Amino acid sequence: MQLRLPGLLQPRRASSTSPSALFHRIDRHESELDLLQWNSILAACSRHGRFLEALSLSRRMILHSPPDAQTLAITAKAAGELRDLISGKNTHSRALRLGFTADAILLNSLIAMYLRCGERIDAGRMFFAMQEKTVCSWNLMISSSSEASAWDLLFRMIQEGFQPDGFTVSAVLPVSDFARGREIHGFALRRGLGLGSEHDSFVGSCLVDMYSKNGSSKLGRFVFDGIISKNVVVWTSMISGYAQSGESAEAIAIFRKMMSRSREICNRVTLLSVLPAVGSLARLSSGKQIHGVAIRAGSSSETSLNNALIDMYAKCGNLDSARRIFELKNWRKDQISWSSMIFSCGLHGRGEEAISLFKTMIERGIGTNRIAWMGILSACGRCGLIEEGLRIYDSLIDDPSAEISSCVVDMLCRGGELRRALEFIERTPLANSSSSWGTLLEFSVSLGDAKTRDLACDRLLRLEVENPSTLAAIANVLASSQKWEAAASLRKTMRARALTKSTGRSWISVNDLY
Repeated sequence: MQLRLPGLLQPRRASSTSPSALFHRIDRHESELDLLQWNSILAACSRHGRFLEALSLSRRMILHSPPDAQTLAITAKAAGELRDLISGKNTHSRALRLGFTADAILLNSLIAMYLRCGERIDAGRMFFAMQEKTVCSWNLMISSSSEASAWDLLFRMIQEGFQPDGFTVSAVLPVSDFARGREIHGFALRRGLGLGSEHDSFVGSCLVDMYSKNGSSKLGRFVFDGIISKNVVVWTSMISGYAQSGESAEAIAIFRKMMSRSREICNRVTLLSVLPAVGSLARLSSGKQIHGVAIRAGSSSETSLNNALIDMYAKCGNLDSARRIFELKNWRKDQISWSSMIFSCGLHGRGEEAISLFKTMIERGIGTNRIAWMGILSACGRCGLIEEGLRIYDSLIDDPSAEISSCVVDMLCRGGELRRALEFIERTPLANSSSSWGTLLEFSVSLGDAKTRDLACDRLLRLEVENPSTLAAIANVLASSQKWEAAASLRKTMRARALTKSTGRSWISVNDLY
């Protein structure tokens, strides 16, 4: 008989059928379904992402018809997607009892299930016990490995006569440094693995990402320009690469080019990649445009995107817009949301507002994190709320880090409390860092405290012997104190060690041109 089950066996436009309606239809004809029909239903559930239903139906199917390898492969995939290790192991044991120990598709599904459930050892045992591995088997193990293991598996794969494909290349590239990434690039070109064709976006996006992460956005752009058919992943990889390399203007330019020339609709990841670039340039007009794109795309309730928008507006000097987004009721705020808002208030000198937010965060039981602590201490320091900041530090911070301790030193120094800052450094091991001593040096110079200044210089010369920026700053301090010989000696040492301070940069904006 032909059993029609709209919502699963029909096209995606009918996928709105509820699980209860689907189960009701199956209830009426359950005993009449054969193995092929059961498998078709399970495959449709899996294809539409309805993995809970797939597992539930597979249990009911077993009561009427013994499963085959395809049934178990679908069940293993569903268990993996749900991170349901117990169901996955049950599927594995049933496959062993039924003798499906040589079916490559089923074994690959079980390996993938174990990897998704975090059981790499069990996945490895299955993989190495396979008598007939496939390229897919190798790709699964390579994609879940560290750099050393991935390359070892790749070499073994080639030695055993398997030809890597585009998925293999894309699995190795994320764990490759620049040298090995170029090797893989050359290998892909020699083997014709997609590059230069209409199907090169998958490998190409991984190459763009690899080059950008290894500090060579120019090579990433070269690969990007050579990709014939660019999809949203390729565009996003290039935008993210420029943003991570500090080339913010180029990231924004690529985003605009994507919006004007590509038929691809940008997604949440694209927006998350370009917003930090906007914030770093304080380009408010571009940020507002991207915010509009997010609203039109229906992403205004995405937590991660709203967090990025709060950060962008704050860095662009528009704290009121950041606060309006934070106060919206249509999205769920997490630790990062609260921390970003607290840090933004501190950045803009609204200490009382930051303290109020911090206390509300504690009262609502939202766990604090390092960013929240640094944000509240920074806010107290910028607004002169020294005693309040110290009370927060003493009463709430159980496990301070070096960064948080440096924030306390900065807070005390901004309040003119150099002696208390020095005492804090001496009694707090975590505060005895180059960051803390650099802050103390900066404020001792501005406040004219020669004794503290000389002590800070001495400690920094011990801690930062290879940092050209620190050594140049100390040489300038020595020169301003008319210690000409000491300053000249330090400059000479820097030249002998080939230590050169990076050139400072500033910019102005005229009609969105920098």
